[in-house]
Amino acid sequence: MVLFICTKILQELTVVGEPYKIAYSNAQSNIFQSKKLELEELIGKELLSHDEEWGFNFESALIISMKNSEVTNEILVSMVVQFFDMSTIQTETFGEKWENMIQAEEKLKVLVKSEKNTTKDLEYCPKLSTLKPEMPPELWTASNIGENDVFMVGETFNLKCPEGWKLSYDNDTFDAWDDLFTVICTPLKLYSEFEYWPSCVKSCKVCLPEPPKHTGLLAISPKNTIPIGGYGVYICDDQSLGVDASSSEYFNVNCIEEDTYYTPENFDWPICMSRTTTVNPGSYMYLLI
Repeated sequence: MVLFICTKILQELTVVGEPYKIAYSNAQSNIFQSKKLELEELIGKELLSHDEEWGFNFESALIISMKNSEVTNEILVSMVVQFFDMSTIQTETFGEKWENMIQAEEKLKVLVKSEKNTTKDLEYCPKLSTLKPEMPPELWTASNIGENDVFMVGETFNLKCPEGWKLSYDNDTFDAWDDLFTVICTPLKLYSEFEYWPSCVKSCKVCLPEPPKHTGLLAISPKNTIPIGGYGVYICDDQSLGVDASSSEYFNVNCIEEDTYYTPENFDWPICMSRTTTVNPGSYMYLLI
């Protein structure tokens, strides 16, 4: 029997004792991301501890979907196990090692249902030409991708804006400040779906306007420039205080056009004061002259 040699393997498993949540259907939700990281850390740690024994050159475990099971308190998880390029992994051999690990490690034995694990060779998503009509043309052109490009399940590619422009948002569940919008090939052999694709817009500078000293506010420096439509954030220097005595120590200012934040005049800024309410104050929008 000829076995496929690869550096990525799709591992499907059933996690028990875990009630399914609707938010797990959205890979961009915080709830999905939290559970994803929890499982990746646990499973990745166990795989890494066996790596020298197995000689597989393990690199990472990436969970790409969580689905509802027909059984109560179980979720069906799809995970891409990746190995360094010099690795040559036989899919069936890894499957056997995986099952042995599940039985040997107590943490995994009580979490993962052994008889519902499936090890598969990765399959491919369609050519990128299927996505081209959906995305803004400036993203397609600037990203150096081709209509005939294809990606394996679990692989990703990045979309970017032309030089001098920024993504209108970057909620792709990957690095939120990398100026790249990341798309993944899912276990359904379809690319990750987004309700809206980002557009390319002008942006404001990283440095926020300095607030008056009497406000008690400090600017939080973002890791990257803020696109038009986004906002910069200030925080009370004394975080036990609230903005205008509210429950929140944060104050947002919108980026309304290139290099222009909507900020108050000198004495119209909110002030950090002792909190007297649990209700957030209304939105503050002021033009910086």
